[in-house]
Amino acid sequence: MMDKKTSYLDVLRLTATIVVVLIHTVSGVATLLPGQMTASQIKTYECIKNLCTIGVPIFLMISGALFLEPEKKIGLKDLVFKYLRRIVLALIIFGTGYALLEIVFNTRDFKPVYIWDAFYNMLVGNTKIVQQG
Repeated sequence: MMDKKTSYLDVLRLTATIVVVLIHTVSGVATLLPGQMTASQIKTYECIKNLCTIGVPIFLMISGALFLEPEKKIGLKDLVFKYLRRIVLALIIFGTGYALLEIVFNTRDFKPVYIWDAFYNMLVGNTKIVQQG
């Protein structure tokens, strides 16, 4: 059962999730077909991409609404060992996973040592997405 006070956050979370998945899907298709899209398709792509940029700011606003709730008290211990730990763990898991996919797609091969290489690349920021950014 949803709490009426925060049920709107669930709707926002669902919306943000959908647009983040959509922007990654649309961007992936557009990068696979350079020079093969018509002017109309490019305009449609740009429109969808621009509309979907609201996803990450929505997630940030949800976090702000939850963290800044007056009744919620967060101590330094909770901040470091609960929230910061989760953020770092997510960055390591998904960053390493992305870097591993990049290595596998570039080499068209998989070796267990690539996992360590991916972890290292994630730590030093040696990934295509960081270099383009």
